Amino acid sequence: MKKLVIILLTVFFLMSCGTESDQDLYESAKENIKSSELINALADFRKLVDNFPESKYSAEVNFEIGKLYHSKVDKNLTDEQSFMQAISYYESVYLNFPDDLNAPNALFMSAFLYANEIGNLDIAREKYELFLEKYPDNEMAASAQAELDNLGVSAEEILQKKLTQGESEQ
Repeated sequence: MKKLVIILLTVFFLMSCGTESDQDLYESAKENIKSSELINALADFRKLVDNFPESKYSAEVNFEIGKLYHSKVDKNLTDEQSFMQAISYYESVYLNFPDDLNAPNALFMSAFLYANEIGNLDIAREKYELFLEKYPDNEMAASAQAELDNLGVSAEEILQKKLTQGESEQ
């Protein structure tokens, strides 16, 4: 009987040690962001998404993970790997949580990364067009259209185009 009690107490102790809730992980990640410990925030957010995929924080956390990868906080990844990770998490937001407030921004950011960091203009075009189809009244719609209109055009060429348009309007 004594052995059974010891075994049960040991099992209970071990189970209670590793039970961080989604709220614990969320709060820890937010504190890590405040203290600029971004790699730790990323780890907490990823653990939350992995362990609590149905959490009330899931949409926001996927977006935050996307932002952290977009910012290249994981120095073990190349820039392209980091951007592709960001895209993956942004896509998770607009595909799995289409009604979330971050869904339009996540779709826009995935298009932006494909266009401006990855250099895949075909996919960028698809994403911007999808954005305009799904969110035509969104505050970012004009920016999405401008990005579409200028896909593959350098910043210098865009500036020259604007200057030329300004001169012709005078």
